[in-house]
Amino acid sequence: EFYLERSYGKMWTDFEDEYGKTIMSIWVDEPSYSSDYFPYPRGIEEEFKKRWGYSLKENIYKLYCDEEGYQSVRYHYRILLQEMLEDNYFKMLRRWCNDHGLLASGHLMLEDTLEFQITRACAAMPYYKYFDIPGIDLLCGQMNWRSGEIKPEGKYSYRPTITTTPIQCASAARQCGSEHILCEMYGVTSQDMTFRNQKHQFDYMAVHGINHRAVHGIFYSLHGRAKRMYPPHVNYYQPYWNDIHTLYDYVASASRFVSLGKPDEDVLVIHPLDSAYCDYVSHWADKDHALKLKSYKDLWKRDVYFHRLVFTLSLAHCIFDLGDEKTILDMGCVDGKSFVIGEMRYNTVVLPDLIALRSTTLEKLKEFGKNGGRIIVTGRTPYLIDGYKTSGNVLADIPGVIYTEDVNSLIPLIENKEYSVKAHYFDKNIFIRRRTDGDDGYYFVFNADCSSDKNTVLSVKGKVKAELWDGFTKEITELSCSFNGDYTEIELRIPEGGSLMVHTFKTEEAP
Repeated sequence: EFYLERSYGKMWTDFEDEYGKTIMSIWVDEPSYSSDYFPYPRGIEEEFKKRWGYSLKENIYKLYCDEEGYQSVRYHYRILLQEMLEDNYFKMLRRWCNDHGLLASGHLMLEDTLEFQITRACAAMPYYKYFDIPGIDLLCGQMNWRSGEIKPEGKYSYRPTITTTPIQCASAARQCGSEHILCEMYGVTSQDMTFRNQKHQFDYMAVHGINHRAVHGIFYSLHGRAKRMYPPHVNYYQPYWNDIHTLYDYVASASRFVSLGKPDEDVLVIHPLDSAYCDYVSHWADKDHALKLKSYKDLWKRDVYFHRLVFTLSLAHCIFDLGDEKTILDMGCVDGKSFVIGEMRYNTVVLPDLIALRSTTLEKLKEFGKNGGRIIVTGRTPYLIDGYKTSGNVLADIPGVIYTEDVNSLIPLIENKEYSVKAHYFDKNIFIRRRTDGDDGYYFVFNADCSSDKNTVLSVKGKVKAELWDGFTKEITELSCSFNGDYTEIELRIPEGGSLMVHTFKTEEAP
């Protein structure tokens, strides 16, 4: 309350008359706690003992050492800390903004990996539902897509986390019915961040569900520090100022296109953050100690596995959402054969190598499975329920559970049957997103390879006609289609590092 009064109430009183008009939203940038030590807020010992029935103080060394029962203590500590952050920051911030006629918006600090999320804010996905406009931040311009492979970090390496980060946010936004999903972009780049590279980064975000872009830095002048700030400055003093509308008009067109229709994701992948809680040990204060622990190595392996899973499913054009367990607790239910989170309904739930599961999620899975919903386990089956070890298979009494060893055996079970896109050769770098409005389909197809264009075939189930929407000229041209069995095939050429916007609509005529 003190923070809100000093940082919002008193600071912006001169502009109150413009709330909800000129000033539509407040953007919260990187709320987080210190990464140097474990947070120990006032009252946590009492709350911990009330919630879990034992003392945190007496077991606090298990946050640092792999002693007997460490997984339970770490799990219980993070679950409580996350809830305290929700109640005492995110809920109150949203309430203050809405009470003053403003929309709440912003992004978290270090959304990229499981380890980073825990280090700085305990989580990311559970908090997005408290934003009217949930957002993320994409820093740097280090995007090398030539092979599409996940490589070690380096100056021009591909970072798999820039797939996970937008999917986390877009999934949460779809579930809570937020129409606007924003990415702050181009920070920590330079003045040579070209139009082509800015478009490329936006297209990559758009194909993963982001439909608005916020330029990182806009300065009134280049006086002082502003002259050498990281982002490309966007103002009248730039030599390209008279041409910048070309890029901005395209972004507006693409933003509108990827917002048309409604999402049709029907696969839910349970987010592994709760499992990561069990292994997290701070390495900031004593990194050498952390690196020796089995739990730290387990956390690193889980991060790698999770990002490879998300990236591989995306490249295989498997359309899915991520679901975090706190949001499932708050907004989830089972309706017949549908696993429901807020506005979204799923007919398949995937458990990706989890070791921990909440009892509330388990009960919903049992009901879902008994109603005929499909549950797929890839990797290990959870053995910690609410942080406590169990014996036997906790999913044993759910009929029809499918067990797979890895992502390669998972893909055939969840790959989309309504449409596909294939290149004539080497199609590893093509991503696609579809939204639908009745019989109309809106396909945003992105070629992540900046070294070569791709000749592709978009196959859509049923008889359809197709047209290409040009984001630069605003022209609409009819595309050549052919009917092959149950599918209409549409020939496309996607420029290097570029994208296409394809609209399809049903027809009874033979293409």
